Amino acid sequence: MNFKPIKKLNVTRTLSTGVQVLMGTLAQNHNGVFFSIRCSLFNTIWQ
Repeated sequence: MNFKPIKKLNVTRTLSTGVQVLMGTLAQNHNGVFFSIRCSLFNTIWQ
């Protein structure tokens, strides 16, 4: 079995204050492209 690391990209959002917030991770492998979002964002940023 050959191990191939997946390609990953951290997705950030820049707020008007200039602060960057990690939104989630975008990943790709031979099966497709996947996005994993940080659920805690919905409890903090948009309240």
